[in-house]
This record gives sequence, structure tokens and C-alpha cells, in this order.
Amino acid sequence: MELNERLAQLRKEHGLSQNDLAEKLNVSRQAISRWEQGLAMPSSDNLIYLSRLYGITLDELIYGKEEIENEQAEEAEEISVPEETDSAKTQTRPWSKKWWVKILFGILILGLVVFFAVGEIENGNVIPLWELTAESLDLTSAEYFSWDNDR
Repeated sequence: MELNERLAQLRKEHGLSQNDLAEKLNVSRQAISRWEQGLAMPSSDNLIYLSRLYGITLDELIYGKEEIENEQAEEAEEISVPEETDSAKTQTRPWSKKWWVKILFGILILGLVVFFAVGEIENGNVIPLWELTAESLDLTSAEYFSWDNDR
């Protein structure tokens, strides 16, 4: 059913004459007649007002209830039988390739830190924590807090 036929049907179902509807919309009776004959289209404001007047959605007014129900049924079928895609398969696996790469990278970084720490300990550059004293940490020397830019 076309929009013009729906407009005439809804007007008649609600017991309105073309004159009555024209007065409610502030348009002429001839405008209503042209809409119902398919010679002209109502403005978007008038379509919104008509949908509110008839108590239906704008989609139902423009497309018809049958077409909307058919589209909703088709969408429901598509939703109810989802196809399993490759991306869905990878998302369900708890330990995907990305996680293994991140874990291996973390182990590599940790290994490098341990390697350099052991090297510094063997060279004697590291003072054990239990041997640290305020005197062994000379942080007040000019070497650490020099404001000169000539270094």
C-alpha cells in the first residue's frame, strides 16, 4: 500500500473528513486531497503531526505496518542464526597469539633487567641494600646537584 492510500485509510479510520484534517494541520482541503491522490507529498512537519494524530510511528505512517513487520521478521531471522566467523573464533580463545607475544616480550624485558643487574653486582658497582648507609649515599655533592650547564 502506498503512502497516499495509507493517508486516506487512516483519515477514514479515525472518522475525519478532509476538511477536519485540513483544519487540524492548517492546510487547505485541496492539499489533503492531493496527498491522498498521490499528486503531492505532505511536508515532514505534517507527516510527524499525522503520525502523532493517528498514534503510530513515523515509520508505520510512511512504510506501512506490514512492511515494518516483514523487515523485523527478516532481521530476527538474521540475528537468531549468527554465522561463526573467524574473528568470533579468535575472541573465544583465552590465550590468543597476541597474549603469547605480550608474555614473551615481558619475559624478554625481565631477562634483560636481570642480566644487567647480575653484571653490575659481579663488577662490584652495586651496594647490597643491608649495607647502605647515609654516608655511602653522597647525594649532596655538587656532582649530582650542579646547576651549571658546562658538564
